[in-house]
Amino acid sequence: MNKIRLFIKDALKAMGIGFVLSLIILSISWAICFIMYRGNTLLVFNGVKNSLYYIGILTLFLSAAFFVQRDATRPLNYEDEWKKHFKVLNLGFVILFIGIAINVVGMVIQNIIEK
Repeated sequence: MNKIRLFIKDALKAMGIGFVLSLIILSISWAICFIMYRGNTLLVFNGVKNSLYYIGILTLFLSAAFFVQRDATRPLNYEDEWKKHFKVLNLGFVILFIGIAINVVGMVIQNIIEK
């Protein structure tokens, strides 16, 4: 039961990091799209949504590469420092949850666009 609690805590921490990263991506892409599309709100929202999806999908592909490669899930060189932040999850799972969080923010923006 304790391991499940630690897994959920680590997953929520990784998702929190993903949400912070998605806000950074959102603000940078918002500025770029606002300049490119000259303030057209619908096009700016679509550009931000697409950039979040692209970066989120690339993050998910990166996490998939960790699981496919044989030695990628081995203990890290700085395992002690890693265990201070994440007790149960390895690097592949953390990247997976970050990618999921970035895609969730993209889905929220897509929902805003459709309404």
